[in-house]
Amino acid sequence: MISDYVYKRENDKISISEDGRSAVVELEVFESMSVRGQTIKAKTLEKVFIEIIDGELLVTQLDAYIKM
Repeated sequence: MISDYVYKRENDKISISEDGRSAVVELEVFESMSVRGQTIKAKTLEKVFIEIIDGELLVTQLDAYIKM
């Protein structure tokens, strides 16, 4: 059973292209939880690429680097 779940996000950075049709969002995510009495911690560096396609905002790529 999972308990004591904590999610924290820091250092958000949003870069919008000059034409305003795409953006890159970079952030750090910190998570911790207890599983069967053991604490598990993880840090994830995320980079999300967003574009306007046919008038809709779409995530076109997501890179995540996880350290546990």
